[in-house]
Amino acid sequence: MSWIRRFGNAFRQNRLNREIDEELAGHIEEAMEQGNSADEARRALGPALRFREQSRDIKLLPWLDSVASDVVFGWRQLKRRRVANATAILSLGLAIGATTAAFRLVDAVLLRKLPVAEPHRLYYAALTNFKDRDGLPDYNDDFDYPTFRQYRQIVGERADLMVVGMSFPQDAVLGSDPEPVKLFQQYYSGNVFGVFGLRPAIGRLLTPNDDVTPGGHPVAVISYDLWSRRFGRDSRVLGKQFRMRGAQFEIVGVAPKGFSGTEPGAATDVFLPAMMNAPAIDSPGWEWFRLWVRPKG
Repeated sequence: MSWIRRFGNAFRQNRLNREIDEELAGHIEEAMEQGNSADEARRALGPALRFREQSRDIKLLPWLDSVASDVVFGWRQLKRRRVANATAILSLGLAIGATTAAFRLVDAVLLRKLPVAEPHRLYYAALTNFKDRDGLPDYNDDFDYPTFRQYRQIVGERADLMVVGMSFPQDAVLGSDPEPVKLFQQYYSGNVFGVFGLRPAIGRLLTPNDDVTPGGHPVAVISYDLWSRRFGRDSRVLGKQFRMRGAQFEIVGVAPKGFSGTEPGAATDVFLPAMMNAPAIDSPGWEWFRLWVRPKG
């Protein structure tokens, strides 16, 4: 018997049982025609239940029969205790979601290294102050742009200092689609991609020339993932426009595959020049980025 027919039998078991019963009756009738009694014929064939099970194993895929039985039993149990089961399923779904989110964070922080040149030489700055009242340390790794300017002037040519903004979701309107979509964005100073040693998938990445005048460089680099899922990896994405935070941006390049930003647990979709966060450039105390450092030499 072909496996296709055995596969089909799993979904018509009532009919299959009738056929087996008819086959059993036919064997008994044939034995009686040869002069045997009905009891003798049944003893020769064995118990009817065993005969049925042996015949089912021949005409079915046993593993598929077992799966089908488990599915039917499970469905009946779900129907009998709908409220309790719905609560259990919802709890399980929330637990799976929380576990997935936790693993994503652990994966980003502990397991996956940044796909950049010489990651072991990258650092980010942090300040530790002591509060006057209780003497406890106050740890802070967020900076404002005026402080960044001062640090850059002090460090000079001894190290590369980089603005690496925190990734956060923002409504964006892509092309002619009137419905906004949530995209994660990061602000980068113009030297970040160069220091990271990254090459674009297509087009170009941000450069220092894109990061000179506050509000004067409405260009963007999108992630490889966004390019794939929203634009089908179409090279004609270069030059396309989208709106975000009230500004119109032009896509000038696609980040390399595997690079999704620097924020643990968040995959960045859009990279913008730091200068495009114009209101924050000359605002002391507006802390909106981390200060990354790579010593030279």
